[in-house]
Amino acid sequence: MDYINNLIISKLNEIQSRLPVSINLISKNSNISFKEVLDELYPEKSISTNDINHTLKADNNGNTAVKNKSALMEEINKYVIQASQKYGVGSNLINAVIKAESDYNPNSVSKAGAVGLMQLMPSTADFLSINNPFDIEQNIDGGVRYLKTLITKYNDLPKAIAAYNAGPAAVDKYNGIPPYNETIDYVDKILNALNIQR
Repeated sequence: MDYINNLIISKLNEIQSRLPVSINLISKNSNISFKEVLDELYPEKSISTNDINHTLKADNNGNTAVKNKSALMEEINKYVIQASQKYGVGSNLINAVIKAESDYNPNSVSKAGAVGLMQLMPSTADFLSINNPFDIEQNIDGGVRYLKTLITKYNDLPKAIAAYNAGPAAVDKYNGIPPYNETIDYVDKILNALNIQR
């Protein structure tokens, strides 16, 4: 029975690490419902999911605030330009990756567990010393830094883009773009956004 409890706690901790806000999924008081936990976190007012002109932004402490879509895009653009200048990666490429990865949703979480605008895997975020991968600035800076290392390693944009999607091991294994439909489509999508033929 302890094995099962430990497995459940491990899975809950894994889920917790992917959430854009800090919610204690493991509580000593099992009489508290999940709804009560959410009500405690958001006591003031609820946010309509139909309101697509606003999004939640998590800060380093897991606190969230509603952000206007245009203010969000301005903030993203500011950090895209900063990272572009810092790492020498074109802002058009950065924007194409963000569009393909998260469609500009800073709270995006993939089925595989990749998070934020540039969909960083938790292990990649740890490797890049990113404390909060949902933080727009940290996510863009880390994602562009990682992308730059791939561009430098492969000296070939399609291979670098493929490695960003499928991982460097897959690109190395096939000595090129891996024969995965998702990766082939991903590379084509990014290159098309940049008006580059493969």
